[in-house]
Amino acid sequence: MSTAKKIRILLIEKNISGAEIARAIGVDRSAVYHTISGKSKSAKLRKAIANALKLPIEELWSEEKLNINQNIIKFSTFGRKNKVEEGGHDDFD
Repeated sequence: MSTAKKIRILLIEKNISGAEIARAIGVDRSAVYHTISGKSKSAKLRKAIANALKLPIEELWSEEKLNINQNIIKFSTFGRKNKVEEGGHDDFD
């Protein structure tokens, strides 16, 4: 299930609207809806949405966090793989 769909279901279950969240934090409701849909990645709005749903932010946006962590791992091991292949041993112990 997508993050947006999960959030929409939770909002319905808890009887909360995006407009209510927007009013509570002083932003336009379209900003909240863009964050829910993934068009915006505003940390402030993500936190406000998570708080309104009484959930940790990681529970709502765990997919994005996983993708970020995977990219960090790929980037951090980029040079090591080449070094091992070229030198025949790992100098990083």
